[in-house]
Amino acid sequence: MAENKLQHYVPKCHLRPFASGEAVNLYNIGSGRLIEGAPIKGQCARNYFYGKDGGIERALQDIEGAYATAVAKAAENPSTINAGDFAVLREFALLQTFRTYGHVEKLMALAERQYADIKQAAAGRAIPLGLPESIEQVVFMSIRHFLEMREHVQDLEHCLIVNQSRLRFITSDDPAIHTNRYHIQKLRHDSFGFSSAGAMLFLPLTPTLAFLAFDPNVYVIPDRRGAVATVKRDSEVSAINELQILHARQNIYYGDAATGEIVEADFRRLSGGRPTVWTELMYFEKTGETEEGAKYDRVQSMNLDGRGDYMTFVQMAHVQPSQWPGLIRYRLRPRVVHTGTGAGTVRPDHPVLRGVGIPRPSFPL
Repeated sequence: MAENKLQHYVPKCHLRPFASGEAVNLYNIGSGRLIEGAPIKGQCARNYFYGKDGGIERALQDIEGAYATAVAKAAENPSTINAGDFAVLREFALLQTFRTYGHVEKLMALAERQYADIKQAAAGRAIPLGLPESIEQVVFMSIRHFLEMREHVQDLEHCLIVNQSRLRFITSDDPAIHTNRYHIQKLRHDSFGFSSAGAMLFLPLTPTLAFLAFDPNVYVIPDRRGAVATVKRDSEVSAINELQILHARQNIYYGDAATGEIVEADFRRLSGGRPTVWTELMYFEKTGETEEGAKYDRVQSMNLDGRGDYMTFVQMAHVQPSQWPGLIRYRLRPRVVHTGTGAGTVRPDHPVLRGVGIPRPSFPL
C-alpha cells in the first residue's frame, strides 16, 4: 500500500515527546547545523525499510503502541509504572538496538568485509557465500536477533530516571544505548554482549524522563525510591546525553532552542570520542589440542586451502563516554561468573551459562 511506503526505524511515538506537534528540532551531524521544526514524518525513515508486504511493520506497531502507552503513563506519574510497563520499555529499548538503520549499516559493512576476506582466502575458487541481496534481508536478520535476545535481558533490573535538573534529555536516530561500565572501566575492554556482567541499557523517553535497565549484581542506585530515581544535577543529565552524542548516526533530536545550543557545543567538544570503526572481524586458526579442548591462535587472514580450521569472531564497537552517571554505582562485591570461554564474564544464573556448560553459582542473588 502506498501509504505504508515510508517506514520508520525509530517510530514517531518515540520522537513526539521531544517535538512540538508534528515538528521536531534537530542537530544534523553531517552539516553541523541546528534545524528547527523538521517534520517528524520524514525522520528516521526509509522507503520499504521492512519490505513491501507490511508484515514486520504491522508486528512492530503492537510493540510501539504499548510503548507509547507506557511512556504516557510514566510521564503523568512515574511511580505508577508496574512490572508489565517496565517489560514493555525494556523490550522496546532492546528492539531499538537492532532495528535502526545505523545498526543495519554496521551489519552490511561487516558482511561485505567478511565476503571480501573469504573471497581472497579462496584464491579464485568458487565459494557458496554471497552478500545479502537487500536491506530488507539484513533487517529481517536483525529482528530475528532481537527475538533471540529477549531472554538475555529479562534478569536486568529497571529504573525510571526523572530529570529535575536545568538541562533536558535528548534523543537521536539510534537512541537505545547498550553499554557496560564494568567491562569498560574494570575489565578494560569493550567486548561484551547483552548477557555480560555489568550490562546497561539506556533509552531517553521524554526531555524529563529516561529508562535504564542494569545488572543488579554489579550496580546499585542508592537514592532510588522504588523504581524511580530523581536527578537534580546537570552533570547527571550531561553524562546520559553524551551517550546520544557519541552514538547518533546522523541526527540528534531535542526540545527547546536552549537545549539545541548546548547540543551543538557538546558535539563539538565530544565528537572526537565517537567510534570511527564500528565492527571488527578477527580470525583464529586451529593450532593444536589441549586438555581443555582445541587451541586457536589469532591470524591476520585465512587460507582456505582445505588444510586449516578457522573460527571467526565479530566485535561490535561500543561508545565509551568521558563520564558516567553518578546515580548508578558499583556494588561493594560484584557478583559475576568468569566463564573462560567466548561468552566472557557473564551474570550469575544467566541462561547463557547453560550453553557453555558451567554450573550456575549457588550463592544467593
